[in-house]
Amino acid sequence: MERKDSGFNQTEFNKILLENVMKTQFTVSKLLAIGSLSPHVTGDERFEFRSMVSNIREDAKDVISHFFPEQEEE
Repeated sequence: MERKDSGFNQTEFNKILLENVMKTQFTVSKLLAIGSLSPHVTGDERFEFRSMVSNIREDAKDVISHFFPEQEEE
């Protein structure tokens, strides 16, 4: 099977994807921080910035591990 020439540049794609993921992450971080200062959620543990960040990381880790389970080394 011959390899076809393609204009696709994996490095450029990865760079753009990473840039957009980072912009989204930074934006959401700022929005979470702003939202956690709202007087409507003051005192509610679920909306404390520190706990929100760790909860989001744990939830994301669970989803990722569902689709990409870690392989045990033999």
